[in-house]
Amino acid sequence: MVEPDFVRTLKSCDVFEGGPFALEARVTGSPTPTVSWYKENENIDNSPDYVITKINGTCTLRTKSSNSEHTGRYTCLAVNSAGEASSTARVNVIRKHPPNFQFIQFIAWDFFVINNFSANTFNFEWV
Repeated sequence: MVEPDFVRTLKSCDVFEGGPFALEARVTGSPTPTVSWYKENENIDNSPDYVITKINGTCTLRTKSSNSEHTGRYTCLAVNSAGEASSTARVNVIRKHPPNFQFIQFIAWDFFVINNFSANTFNFEWV
Protein backbone atom coordinates (compact mmCIF):
# COMPACT_ATOMS: atom_id res chain seq x y z
CA MET A 1 0.00 0.00 0.00
CA VAL A 2 1.14 3.51 -0.87
CA GLU A 3 -0.52 6.59 0.58
CA PRO A 4 -1.78 9.26 -1.84
CA ASP A 5 0.76 11.77 -3.11
CA PHE A 6 0.16 14.83 -5.28
CA VAL A 7 2.90 14.71 -7.92
CA ARG A 8 1.37 17.83 -9.51
CA THR A 9 -0.41 20.22 -7.18
CA LEU A 10 -3.24 22.66 -7.82
CA LYS A 11 -2.21 26.16 -8.98
CA SER A 12 -4.01 29.32 -7.91
CA CYS A 13 -5.49 31.40 -10.72
CA ASP A 14 -7.22 34.64 -11.61
CA VAL A 15 -10.14 34.49 -14.03
CA PHE A 16 -12.34 37.19 -15.53
CA GLU A 17 -16.00 37.07 -14.62
CA GLY A 18 -17.90 35.01 -17.18
CA GLY A 19 -14.81 33.12 -18.28
CA PRO A 20 -14.01 29.47 -17.71
CA PHE A 21 -11.47 28.13 -15.25
CA ALA A 22 -9.95 24.76 -14.49
CA LEU A 23 -8.01 23.44 -11.53
CA GLU A 24 -5.91 20.35 -12.19
CA ALA A 25 -3.73 18.08 -10.06
CA ARG A 26 -2.16 14.65 -10.45
CA VAL A 27 -2.30 12.15 -7.61
CA THR A 28 -0.75 8.72 -7.19
CA GLY A 29 -1.27 5.99 -4.59
CA SER A 30 -2.12 2.34 -4.15
CA PRO A 31 -4.85 1.38 -3.93
CA THR A 32 -6.08 4.11 -6.29
CA PRO A 33 -7.20 7.06 -4.15
CA THR A 34 -10.76 8.32 -4.02
CA VAL A 35 -10.86 12.04 -4.77
CA SER A 36 -13.21 14.69 -3.36
CA TRP A 37 -13.34 18.43 -4.05
CA TYR A 38 -14.04 21.19 -1.53
CA LYS A 39 -14.60 24.93 -1.72
CA GLU A 40 -14.00 26.70 1.59
CA ASN A 41 -14.19 23.29 3.33
CA GLU A 42 -17.62 22.42 1.85
CA ASN A 43 -17.87 19.39 -0.43
CA ILE A 44 -18.75 20.37 -4.01
CA ASP A 45 -18.60 16.93 -5.65
CA ASN A 46 -22.30 17.06 -6.59
CA SER A 47 -22.54 20.79 -7.33
CA PRO A 48 -24.06 21.62 -10.74
CA ASP A 49 -21.62 24.58 -10.99
CA TYR A 50 -18.64 22.31 -11.69
CA VAL A 51 -17.55 19.49 -13.98
CA ILE A 52 -15.24 17.11 -12.12
CA THR A 53 -13.16 14.43 -13.81
CA LYS A 54 -10.47 11.95 -12.78
CA ILE A 55 -8.58 10.21 -15.57
CA ASN A 56 -5.42 8.16 -14.90
CA GLY A 57 -4.69 10.10 -11.72
CA THR A 58 -5.29 13.55 -13.22
CA CYS A 59 -8.04 15.26 -11.23
CA THR A 60 -9.75 18.26 -12.80
CA LEU A 61 -12.43 20.68 -11.65
CA ARG A 62 -13.86 23.00 -14.31
CA THR A 63 -16.53 25.63 -14.71
CA LYS A 64 -17.63 27.11 -18.02
CA SER A 65 -18.72 30.51 -16.74
CA SER A 66 -17.35 31.95 -13.52
CA ASN A 67 -18.98 34.52 -11.27
CA SER A 68 -18.03 36.19 -7.99
CA GLU A 69 -19.35 33.23 -6.01
CA HIS A 70 -16.62 31.05 -7.52
CA THR A 71 -13.93 33.10 -5.75
CA GLY A 72 -12.43 31.09 -2.93
CA ARG A 73 -10.11 28.36 -1.71
CA TYR A 74 -10.45 24.98 -3.41
CA THR A 75 -9.07 21.70 -2.08
CA CYS A 76 -8.65 18.36 -3.78
CA LEU A 77 -8.57 15.57 -1.17
CA ALA A 78 -7.27 12.11 -2.09
CA VAL A 79 -7.91 9.19 0.29
CA ASN A 80 -7.03 5.49 0.25
CA SER A 81 -6.53 2.79 2.92
CA ALA A 82 -2.89 3.88 3.35
CA GLY A 83 -3.68 7.54 4.14
CA GLU A 84 -4.71 10.84 2.63
CA ALA A 85 -3.23 13.91 0.95
CA SER A 86 -4.61 17.22 -0.23
CA SER A 87 -3.73 20.08 -2.53
CA THR A 88 -5.22 23.57 -2.22
CA ALA A 89 -5.38 26.61 -4.52
CA ARG A 90 -7.21 29.91 -4.66
CA VAL A 91 -9.43 31.14 -7.49
CA ASN A 92 -9.96 34.87 -7.77
CA VAL A 93 -12.78 35.99 -10.09
CA ILE A 94 -12.08 39.48 -11.44
CA ARG A 95 -14.97 41.74 -12.39
CA LYS A 96 -15.00 42.53 -16.11
CA HIS A 97 -15.93 46.16 -15.57
CA PRO A 98 -14.31 48.18 -12.83
CA PRO A 99 -16.60 50.33 -10.71
CA ASN A 100 -17.80 53.48 -12.43
CA PHE A 101 -16.43 56.53 -10.63
CA GLN A 102 -18.42 59.61 -11.59
CA PHE A 103 -17.95 63.25 -10.74
CA ILE A 104 -14.30 63.03 -9.81
CA GLN A 105 -12.32 66.10 -10.73
CA PHE A 106 -8.58 66.60 -10.48
CA ILE A 107 -5.79 68.62 -12.07
CA ALA A 108 -3.11 66.84 -14.06
CA TRP A 109 0.20 68.39 -15.18
CA ASP A 110 -1.10 71.88 -14.46
CA PHE A 111 -2.49 72.38 -18.00
CA PHE A 112 -5.89 70.78 -17.97
CA VAL A 113 -8.60 69.40 -15.75
CA ILE A 114 -10.07 65.96 -16.24
CA ASN A 115 -13.82 66.03 -15.50
CA ASN A 116 -16.26 63.17 -15.02
CA PHE A 117 -13.69 60.41 -15.05
CA SER A 118 -15.23 56.95 -15.33
CA ALA A 119 -14.02 53.46 -16.19
CA ASN A 120 -14.69 54.00 -19.91
CA THR A 121 -14.55 57.75 -20.60
CA PHE A 122 -13.22 61.05 -19.36
CA ASN A 123 -13.44 64.67 -20.54
CA PHE A 124 -10.57 67.14 -20.83
CA GLU A 125 -11.03 70.83 -20.11
CA TRP A 126 -8.05 73.08 -20.88
CA VAL A 127 -7.41 75.75 -18.26
